[in-house]
Amino acid sequence: PEAIENGWLTARNYGTRVVAIHPGSGSLGKNWPIEKYLALADRLRAEAEVTPVFTTGEADDTIRARIGSAHPILPSCPLAELASFLSACAAYVGNDSGVTHLAASLGIPVVAIFGPTDPGTWGPRSPLSHVVRAKIPTLEALAEIPVDLVFRNLAEAIHPIRLRRKDSFATQ
Repeated sequence: PEAIENGWLTARNYGTRVVAIHPGSGSLGKNWPIEKYLALADRLRAEAEVTPVFTTGEADDTIRARIGSAHPILPSCPLAELASFLSACAAYVGNDSGVTHLAASLGIPVVAIFGPTDPGTWGPRSPLSHVVRAKIPTLEALAEIPVDLVFRNLAEAIHPIRLRRKDSFATQ
């Protein structure tokens, strides 16, 4: 109970419209470049009037260093507290990872970025989930997914103005 309350209160400390960004995964080969996540966070703050808050795992020291002080980073916390934090967010964006599935299971809008793995097999199953994937399933193609495509999917998830697309492909 305390972890759940702490997670929710932590989200509220960042504001009422928080977007969680989780740039890590269990494999570097599934990660959209951190520079693109940082550009997305800048754009979300400027254009979507939300507060981007990064979440990271124990193995994400390099990612945390790259984020630096440019954006808030959720301090390391137990899984129940992370789940509570995510449930209080307006939306979530991340790679093919366990945290992405956790966010989707909580019923918040999710944008999942896929490259070499198959979202048909590994993608989140929530009706509020959008999958942005590389046109070809390679790490190189994943890196080429434009920030604008992810931003548009996330903006649509936060402010739906038309029927949701289930998948979006990056143009190459």
